[in-house]
Amino acid sequence: MKRVGVVSCLALIVMAGCLGADLEGDGLGEASWEDAGVSLDEVSMENARALEEQPDRVVFVWEDEVSMQGLASSELEIPMGVPFTLDIQLTWEGDKAPWFQVNDEETRICDASTPENDALTCTIPSLEQNTKGAWGIIVGAEIVDGPDAISFTMHVEVRAEQHGLDTPALLEADQEETRHDPGWPSLEEASVRPGVKVGGQICTANFIFQSATNATLYIGTAAHCLAASASRPSGLTLGEAVPVASGAIEGTVAYCSWGASENLLSCPYQYGGENRADDFALIEISDEDRDKVHPAMKVWGGPTHVSTVPEEGTFVYTYGNTDMRDGGQNVNVVDSRPGVVTYTTEARTSAYFAPSSVWGDSGSPVIQEDGGTVGTLVSIGAFPPAAIEATNLDHSLENLEAHTGKTVELSTWALFDVPRADGFDPVPP
Repeated sequence: MKRVGVVSCLALIVMAGCLGADLEGDGLGEASWEDAGVSLDEVSMENARALEEQPDRVVFVWEDEVSMQGLASSELEIPMGVPFTLDIQLTWEGDKAPWFQVNDEETRICDASTPENDALTCTIPSLEQNTKGAWGIIVGAEIVDGPDAISFTMHVEVRAEQHGLDTPALLEADQEETRHDPGWPSLEEASVRPGVKVGGQICTANFIFQSATNATLYIGTAAHCLAASASRPSGLTLGEAVPVASGAIEGTVAYCSWGASENLLSCPYQYGGENRADDFALIEISDEDRDKVHPAMKVWGGPTHVSTVPEEGTFVYTYGNTDMRDGGQNVNVVDSRPGVVTYTTEARTSAYFAPSSVWGDSGSPVIQEDGGTVGTLVSIGAFPPAAIEATNLDHSLENLEAHTGKTVELSTWALFDVPRADGFDPVPP
């Protein structure tokens, strides 16, 4: 019996205000490809034939097969200067399902690898491409038993977008000159603080941030906590909901460094290059949840200010809210850990922590002894061996301004009176 499965990869466009861009201001708010000076000749796909060509739409079809443990590949040339929708549909014959990925040189933009009911949906929102570039499309199969190869047909539709979806802008521009009173609740009343869980039980939040007049609050984490994976093929998209503090509130994705660096409105996975070093994201907190938010880091207090890169050999402090250390009991004494800086660069700081960081600590805040920030705990580094790496916050904030043209401020608090490095008793909230 022949079965036809479907894998679809649909890119949706979101509002031009996202990523700090203004298409109306660039004269492209009502543009087609022709109006923008982008011709169909600039869009091409390797190993495929053009099935349909219109002024603002082209459809390619790619017919091929993929063998056991093999790969079939194509390359899609991307137009420049125009927001677009990319819609990929893959059909195949038989019971063995292939997978596909969309990549550029150092970024996995889409990872469609786990079919459900013979279908996958992968959303790749793209604002525009600053320069003409190529995205690689790879189809693969892992056939343990069955046919020697899987035949497939892929339809790829590239469509210029004149309007975006009604999605919130990345960072709102404060219109009022008067600074709002933060109005922080008491620590006992606050459920959202640096060190709470974000993204279900996936990661930990780093710090609280605010817009220039404190009109809007954000909570930070690591970009890879929102990025493309087998469970979410293209990563979360700007404006998409994210649970915060184990579901106490729901925020929305406001910024992803890995997406902003690629001019994408989703959060892809960076697996190489200089963009990988800045692993930082912001989640917007709604106005109705402001009274649940406090900027004080769990156990340690602070942060007191945005600091520069710490010196090697100095103490740093983190709070990681993983379930692997305490079984989800949120035990402050084991989640709060001191460390010693071993190596630094402009973008990252490496340190040894006791005990070490584990899965679920990603996104955690790291501060120095005076309360100044180090940044966002992100990974186990290769050098020094087994050291934990943090993305430096000053570097992340500089990149945010470069990518969006806007800024956020760190929300600060005084350090708690807690012994440093040699004991945690008594443990404050």
